[in-house]
Amino acid sequence: MAQAVNAALRTVLSDRTIHSLHSYFLVPGDPHKPVLFEVDLIQDGGSFSSRRVVAKQSGKVIFHSSFSFQSMEKGLEHQLPMPNSPAPDTLKDQESIWSELKKRYPKRSFQHKDFFSAWNIRSNELERIFQPGPRSATRQLWIKLCEPLPEDPVLHRTLLTYVSDMFLMSTALLPHGMSVHSDRLQGASLDHAIWFHGPCRADQWLLYQLDSPWSGGGRGLSRGSFYNISGDLVASTVQEGLMRLRLNEE
Repeated sequence: MAQAVNAALRTVLSDRTIHSLHSYFLVPGDPHKPVLFEVDLIQDGGSFSSRRVVAKQSGKVIFHSSFSFQSMEKGLEHQLPMPNSPAPDTLKDQESIWSELKKRYPKRSFQHKDFFSAWNIRSNELERIFQPGPRSATRQLWIKLCEPLPEDPVLHRTLLTYVSDMFLMSTALLPHGMSVHSDRLQGASLDHAIWFHGPCRADQWLLYQLDSPWSGGGRGLSRGSFYNISGDLVASTVQEGLMRLRLNEE
C-alpha cells in the first residue's frame, strides 16, 4: 500500500497532495519476488486528480487502490481534540519493552519486533500484548521513525501509510482476549482507507489513537486517528480485517 502511494504521488502535479486512498488486498504477496505497480491516470480536473494503482506479482493482480488528490485551499475547519495521553518521553522505549517480553515469554517468537525495528514506538499497551483476558477495544501509542528524514512530503506520507497498519487488527481482537500471534487465528488485511488532513512528518512523534466499533462474520473493523505533538489531527484510518478462527482438527 505504501509503495502504491509512492507510485501514485509521482504522477500528479506538485501542488496537489493526497487526501484519501482506498485499498483492497486480494491475495497474499511474496516479499521475495518483485511487484509491478501500474498507475492509471483516471482524471486531472481543476482542483482534484484521481488515480488507480494495481499491483501485480508473477502476472497476477494481488492488490488495487484508488487515490484522490487535491490542490491546497482554505475552508471551514474543525477537528476532534487530541485525547489525553502520557507524553512519549515518559513511556518506556520499544527496546526495553521487547527485552522484558522476551524474558517473560522465552518460548514466544518476536518477529514483530524486527518488522518495525525502524520505528520508535512507545505505549503502555505493548507490555500487555500477550496478557490474556478481554479488554476494551481501544488503545493508543506514540510512534516516529528512528532516523531523521529529508523535507519530502511524498516520503513522509508514504511512511505514514506504511505504519498506519500497525495495531489496527490487534485492537479489534482486544474484546476477545486474543492477539494476532494466536495459533487459533487466521488474520489478514482485507481493505484499508486513509484520509490525510494536513502535513505530517514520520520522523516526529505522532499519537495513534485506535478503536474497534464492531467485529462479526469472521471480520473486524478498526479505526485510527493520527495526531502530531501539537494536537493537530493529520490523518484518519479505517481497516477491515479477516479475523477467522481456525477449526480444530479432529
